[in-house]
This record gives sequence, structure tokens and C-alpha cells, in this order.
Amino acid sequence: MSLAVLCEVCRGQEWGTAFRLPTLTVWRCRRCALLRAGDVTPELGSDGAATQHFTAYDLETYRAYYQPFREQAFRRLLSEIQALQPSGRLLDVGCGYGWLLRVAREAGYDVLGVEPSAEVARSARQETGLPVVEGALAVLGDGERFEVITLCNVLEHLPQPRESLRQLTRLLRPDGVLAICVPNIQGLLHRCVTWGYRATGGRWTAPLEMLYQTDNACRHLYHFSPDTLTALVREAGLSVRRCRTQKIIDVDRLELRTRLSPSAERLRWAATPPVKLLLKGLLGMGVWCGLGDELVVVAQRPQEPVEILA
Repeated sequence: MSLAVLCEVCRGQEWGTAFRLPTLTVWRCRRCALLRAGDVTPELGSDGAATQHFTAYDLETYRAYYQPFREQAFRRLLSEIQALQPSGRLLDVGCGYGWLLRVAREAGYDVLGVEPSAEVARSARQETGLPVVEGALAVLGDGERFEVITLCNVLEHLPQPRESLRQLTRLLRPDGVLAICVPNIQGLLHRCVTWGYRATGGRWTAPLEMLYQTDNACRHLYHFSPDTLTALVREAGLSVRRCRTQKIIDVDRLELRTRLSPSAERLRWAATPPVKLLLKGLLGMGVWCGLGDELVVVAQRPQEPVEILA
């Protein structure tokens, strides 16, 4: 079996098998090493699938685990954005419960969120009092322009990330900033999990299933490295200003993470004290040496009009 599709990054058509999971084959581009879920289709990234993203999780546990962890990461991200674009309109795409919007408002931005899940968008409006529009980018008017656009833990879910970044570039004003957070396939934890998969002849799949969210209707469709993500950002006409990594797991509250979904529950052993101590050291070392398991790219649109080639 092989793929007969173009790579979203290099436009090559040479694919090899990266992982065979019980419900999913993950492919690797032989030219640029982009990873892609084997059955990526427009339907998997449609608004309909996106509205089901949160249905894979226990939402009370989701919020208890992610909110403090994400808000801390968002504050650091906003400080980096402010160095390039200290004020203006900020659009958060896939804003969830509005945690980044709240941090951005505190930093002085005029904020707007877009969220495909009607229930989550409603909760965000009620809890933050901030404008959150239900749907995808198509709900915005043609004349909308922003000084800042954030795309945190969203791009990996989209079936056409190349075109999505081009669309976002068109929404940016000159000197506008685009910030992206995605999982990093070159992270130290991801490398260890990959080693475990290969060392067991492909039998140890549970950690990969959790990282790749195979039980989620709106699972991760693409998996990026620093090289593939920055190449895609530059192709959209943006200049990369910062590329760094950070932790993808809050080890101190890992018990909550293992209760989020059926695939995560199989990793309850990871929340035991000895394993948590090991993970904390591993994740800390990963960030220290630039191999954190979440990738952060901050890019800027040049002053001159950008010509985006087909």
C-alpha cells in the first residue's frame, strides 16, 4: 500500500510507512520527513469533525488538566508576540474555552476567537465575556485584518495546512505576527516512544496512539518537525522570527491526563511516582537541549505585499 498524494510541505510524492497502529497507518515523506495520517481527507478536518474534537475527552478533567498548563504557556507566547507587535487586533483560531484570549486581553489586545464547537464557543463567551464566533475562518468577513493571529494546537488537525497558512497570511496586516504551536516529532519524548515502538517490533503502540490521538474524531492529521513547519510558514510568505520548543505534558498533574480518554487510560502506569520522576527529567532535558515535545514558531508578515505562488 502507498499514497498517491502530494506532500503538504515539499510537494513530493514519495511516502514510506512510519508507524502501523491498530487503527491508523502513519506515513513519512521520504523527502522532507513530514508525517501524515494515512487516511487524511477533507472530511476529517471539516467543521463537522472539528465540532467533535472535545467529545473524545472528559471535559471536566480536560479543563482541570489543561487550563493552568496552557495559560502559563500562553503568557510566555504573548510576551514573545509583544516584542514584535505590542498591540492591535488578535485572532485566536480554534480558541477552545478562550484561555489565550483572556491572557491576550490582559496584555492589551483587542481579541476575537473562532471555535468550531458550538458548545465550547458558548462556554467561552459565557466565562470570558469575550467575542467568540462559532465556526471556521469562513465566518469572518472578507475585510477582516489582524495584527496578530494565533494557532495553538490546531494546525496538526487541519487536512490542508499549506492552504490554511496562506489564508491566515492574507488576514494579517503588514508586520502582522502569526504564532503556531504544534507537537514536535523531534522532541525527546517522541523519540523515546518511537524507539520503544521499534524495539518491540511495533507491538508497543499505546503511547503513540495517545500522542497521535487515534481515538479522537478530529485527531492529529499531520506531525511536524522544526524544519517542516518553518518551511511551510516561509512558503506562506512569512518570515520566521522565533522557533523554540516547550513541554507538551504537565507531569505534576499527569494523573488527570491519563483520565482524559480511553487511549490515555492505558498509560496509568506513567502517573506512578518513579515514572513521573523519570518523565520530569526527560522533558526538562528535552527543553534544555532544544528537543521539547511541543514546537512554537512565531513568524511575521513583511511590509511589502506577499506574492503567494501556487
